[in-house]
Amino acid sequence: MGSPPNKSSNALTMEMMYERLTAQNNETIAKIDALTSSIANVHARMGIIEQKIRLNEEIANDIQSEVETMKTGVTNGFLQINHSIKEDQDILRRINNLIIMGAPESPEGLSLVKDLFQIILPDKQVLVRDHRLGPANDKPRPLRIYLDNAGDKRTALNNCKKLKGIDHLKNLSVKQDLTKAQQIQRRNERIRKQKEVRESPVITRSTSQRRASIENDQMETDEPSAKRIRSEHTGTK
Repeated sequence: MGSPPNKSSNALTMEMMYERLTAQNNETIAKIDALTSSIANVHARMGIIEQKIRLNEEIANDIQSEVETMKTGVTNGFLQINHSIKEDQDILRRINNLIIMGAPESPEGLSLVKDLFQIILPDKQVLVRDHRLGPANDKPRPLRIYLDNAGDKRTALNNCKKLKGIDHLKNLSVKQDLTKAQQIQRRNERIRKQKEVRESPVITRSTSQRRASIENDQMETDEPSAKRIRSEHTGTK
């Protein structure tokens, strides 16, 4: 028969196992704490990285916005320059021209225009062609006349006063050949001057000056005078 178990030995073994398990548990807890701390550090670093990413995105968006603004500015500037060049070219193409209003669209109408230029530009042989502007309608369309140079045009405009009292030419009027932009600019300038005159509390101009101003304003209209051919400072596209 074997000897009975030693109670003292068993107690010692249980105590050693408890200590070992406690040590292992403490080690596991320490590892968990270290891992938890490491995870917290990772989360903190990820938060910093996300902040930097958002900041970089904002910077990138700002840069993109500035680039788009610059592109828009450059494009608009180019369009304005291109429009200005085309406008200057159009002005140069028209600079020697005159527009005759009220000439009937018939051989008789062209004959009237020839009579007109024999008076306002007698030293030149003006070629009068039936070059009408715009679509046909009930009223005679404007007639464009091409002169040799701007000097001839100025002479013709200055001589329009000689047409006063010539009855068979009373329904005609003479205009400069202006671009649409020039017409708008002059119309706005005329309106501005008329507004200044209306709003002026004191008018110091002489009667003759006021009469001259009124006549100049009348010269801007499209209606022909019943008494004279006018030199008008508006144009036809």
